[in-house]
Amino acid sequence: MVPGNFDFQQFQTTLLEEARVGFPGIQQQHRGETFYCFALYTYGERAYIFPTASTEEGLTQVARKYMAKDYNQGRTLDQLRRELRWSPCDSPLHSEGGSYCQRANEQLEPVPELLQALYDREHDSWEQSDKLIEQLDSIFLDVLKQLDAEGVFGRGEHRASVVVNLLMGDQSDESRLAYA
Repeated sequence: MVPGNFDFQQFQTTLLEEARVGFPGIQQQHRGETFYCFALYTYGERAYIFPTASTEEGLTQVARKYMAKDYNQGRTLDQLRRELRWSPCDSPLHSEGGSYCQRANEQLEPVPELLQALYDREHDSWEQSDKLIEQLDSIFLDVLKQLDAEGVFGRGEHRASVVVNLLMGDQSDESRLAYA
């Protein structure tokens, strides 16, 4: 299905190893904060992936920042918090996980070209490209499930209070719910 020599198993192993360090690293940097989301973050072409997280304290911080810059357009702090809650790019913690997945991201570098080659080979059809995206998403979700089983996102009540997800830019609410 995929042109080139993309090694899905090696990629999954690498991502698991790096995320296994990344998520606890973010938690350590924000010890004492109340996490409500842990996610792997990517975008449409799946050319990168990294751990990200959101905390209640970070959410309040960014909402206050937007109010101070008059971005609130008459909305209250609580309204802004609700609107920003599932916007990972607005989280102050968002980019902190970027350095943890360097090897995995090196392995993902050819993916946009692979997607285009599949599209071209299939005479302007996204069917095979979509299958590649689905395969990568499956790996991302498997990594999250493995880390969850290991207790990386907490246990018991603590774990029940956080959402673990695959997030991306310009993501629909339906997609967020499907991956959660």
